[in-house]
Amino acid sequence: MSHVYVVFIRLIRQFALLGYSMLAQIFTTLKVWGRNLGADLSGPYGYRVWIAGLVTIVGAYVGLYSLLEARHDRQMNRALFERNVFMTMVSSGNRGAFVAAMKRFGPVQTIRVPRTPSLLKPWGWWETEQPNMNPLLQWARSRLPQCIGTSECAVKERVNIDLISSDLQGVNLQEVFLIGGILIGANLQGANLQDANLSRANLREVNLRGAQLQRADLSYADLNGADLRGSNLQYADVSMTSFRAEDLIVDEDEIEVTMEGKRADLQGANLKFLKNWETDQFLSTTIYWDEHTRFPENFHSPCLRNLPDSPCEPQD
Repeated sequence: MSHVYVVFIRLIRQFALLGYSMLAQIFTTLKVWGRNLGADLSGPYGYRVWIAGLVTIVGAYVGLYSLLEARHDRQMNRALFERNVFMTMVSSGNRGAFVAAMKRFGPVQTIRVPRTPSLLKPWGWWETEQPNMNPLLQWARSRLPQCIGTSECAVKERVNIDLISSDLQGVNLQEVFLIGGILIGANLQGANLQDANLSRANLREVNLRGAQLQRADLSYADLNGADLRGSNLQYADVSMTSFRAEDLIVDEDEIEVTMEGKRADLQGANLKFLKNWETDQFLSTTIYWDEHTRFPENFHSPCLRNLPDSPCEPQD
């Protein structure tokens, strides 16, 4: 055992000496190069070295700018292409095409592209923008209200707008009318729905985590099983809003599917200044909450939290 130890120590020493000699050689080479460069720069033809170095730096700078400009053009063209395809589908007059396009409204509206690079402002070369955000917001504000009372925006009759399982993460639908819309299972995480009208909308099991719902109209909406963790519902209208309803039978392609009544998850949600709320909407059998949930004024929760693994058990 001691013999193996001695051999191991010798190997470590040899590797250490080898590494030290290599570093010494590198430093010696760099020192010689630095001495020669200093002699060249201070010599009668030193200006040539300066010019060559400057040309190299400028060339590299312009080359990088060209690459970033090409990247911007390529990704901007892709964003515009996606928007044109979307507008073509929703304007085709085909209800199936409209519904299919709306399923991808989120990725099309929120697509990010690099900003147009400026040759003289390199600090802004890595910034991004969303070129489809405002155009599709204006389209939604003007077009979606026309879906109310018609079946132009859904495959099935008597449905205002079909957004079932749509990808709407991070979208901006501020002040948009979605009255009576069917959004079962849609992903609206981080969406801006301030001042939106979602009255009578079916929002069962919708992901509204971190969504901005200030002043939104949620009257008569069905939020059964919705994920509202960290959302902001200040001044939202929750008149007759259901956070947990009874079991619902949904007809999907003429196949009856039973959706179990589930509680909405309001952990960390901001419910202060809600309008038209009722105490029965915030029972332990209706919603989940935790110590970060901010309830409306004049409402006192019976427990600090009500979670699946920590149910509320109020003390008498």
